[in-house]
Amino acid sequence: MFYLISLLAFVLLFGLRMVLAQHYFKQLPSSSDLVLKDSDYTVLQPILSGDKRLSDCLQANLDHTQDMQFIWLVDQDDKLAQDICRSIIDRQPNSKRIHLIYCEEVPDSLNPKVFKLQKGLQFVDTAYTIVLDDDSIIDKAVLPQIKLYSNQADDWLVTGIPYNDDNETFWSALLAAFVSSQSFFTYFSMAALKKSQSINGMFYFAKTATFKNYHLFERIQDWLCDDLALATVCQSEHIRIIQSGLFCQVRTTVHSGHHYLLLLKRWLLFANVFMKQAVSFPFLLIAFFPAVLPFCLLVSSLFFGYQELIWGLALLLLKASAQYLFRWHMLKKKETLLTIGFECLNDLFLPFIYLYTLVTGPVIVWRQRKIQVIDGKIRYV
Repeated sequence: MFYLISLLAFVLLFGLRMVLAQHYFKQLPSSSDLVLKDSDYTVLQPILSGDKRLSDCLQANLDHTQDMQFIWLVDQDDKLAQDICRSIIDRQPNSKRIHLIYCEEVPDSLNPKVFKLQKGLQFVDTAYTIVLDDDSIIDKAVLPQIKLYSNQADDWLVTGIPYNDDNETFWSALLAAFVSSQSFFTYFSMAALKKSQSINGMFYFAKTATFKNYHLFERIQDWLCDDLALATVCQSEHIRIIQSGLFCQVRTTVHSGHHYLLLLKRWLLFANVFMKQAVSFPFLLIAFFPAVLPFCLLVSSLFFGYQELIWGLALLLLKASAQYLFRWHMLKKKETLLTIGFECLNDLFLPFIYLYTLVTGPVIVWRQRKIQVIDGKIRYV
């Protein structure tokens, strides 16, 4: 009976998530005839060396734009990042649109990324400000859509939608499958229910006046989970959070299984903070239960025989295949079929990684420093 109930619940919740995501996606505006005046926008990018494709990601965003301003925020002691940035600037025909700023050491009580954003914001003199991670690339095909969201009178913050199609290594492909299998169906489904309680911190934008008038970065400088903190402040100030269809390609080089494990642990601890502070019934239905039910199905099938186990594995395969086709429909980009297998592996690994997270304690290593993740605040160990 437990197996049957879990099976039916999984099918219903997964179906609900797909229907909501599709419904929201169909309502998103089109940008077929738009021409973007990108000189009205400034991109703030906190930059940290460490990923071998940093240069490629930074260059790609420059190639996708013409007059958009870029403010690159680099640590004073990060010589490698400085050299990469200067090398790119020296090759640009219009290098004056790139402003390289060296940031002093961040106080222990503050979020390094937000500290840089606050510092960079004072140099922005365009109408709109875009926040973009250094491993993220705005999809050129949807870039003109920014104009559709910009021409609104009230205060708003538009958040993009991340996807990861990296298959350079086994572990990179495994992480990519995790990101892409979660982002579209969680963000779009929650937006369809008008329950966007967090944002994609990798890519978002608003009027520069909104950032400055509400002191958005200043108010979240001591938060570790800056995306949740920013969404919370926006809601308290009645700033509309708009989930867009602006695709943002994320590329994270994962060197090993241990690296993959630490990244997932960090994200799961951040999810714990979200569960404590902003959990809702729609979130449980759309994100939490669909994540844990596959494991329940497989565990329970061990007590009922191999036929139930085969049914459980077949259901995971069907789920991953449906999500694969849906992303193809949205992105107009065909992923390798191996992505389906990697998604199934993630469904199997995730519960064990969560148990590892609980056993090893709420501590992560971020920028070579240990941080205790309890309530979303910056707490160095």
